[in-house]
Order: sequence, then structure tokens, then C-alpha cells
Amino acid sequence: MFRHGKYTLYKRDIVLKSGKKLTIYFFSEHEPKSGTPSGMPEGYTVGFNPRLNMPYLKKKFAWRVSKIVNDEKTVESKK
Repeated sequence: MFRHGKYTLYKRDIVLKSGKKLTIYFFSEHEPKSGTPSGMPEGYTVGFNPRLNMPYLKKKFAWRVSKIVNDEKTVESKK
């Protein structure tokens, strides 16, 4: 179970109209009607919205790191 201040991270599995299954994550101060407490999903970090005074999940940008590494390899191979 992941907590950020007074908020707990929950997850809920939903089915879209297309039939695709999707897991959604959300923070809540109180126990929601549906959803189970969850650990931090891999590849995400916590951001904080000061306007709403609430945390949210944001995806880590692994593609930026791989792009930089690939660009450096390209520069080295051109030498």
C-alpha cells in the first residue's frame, strides 16, 4: 500500500466499451466504494498539484533517456 501524506493510492480494474481491460490508479483520502489499496506501479512517480492540493501519478519518461543514449552512440559512431 502506497501513501503520500494523508492520501492512499488505490487501483480499480475497468472494462472499456471496446472490451479492453484497463487498470486505473487514483489517490483518495477516504476508502472508496470500489477499488483496492495498491503499491506504486512500476514506471510511475508521484507529482503534486498545489492548486488541488492532491497527489497524482505521472509516467517516468524512459524514452528520453534511451533517445539521449542512442543519440550519443550515433555521434560516437560518426567520429
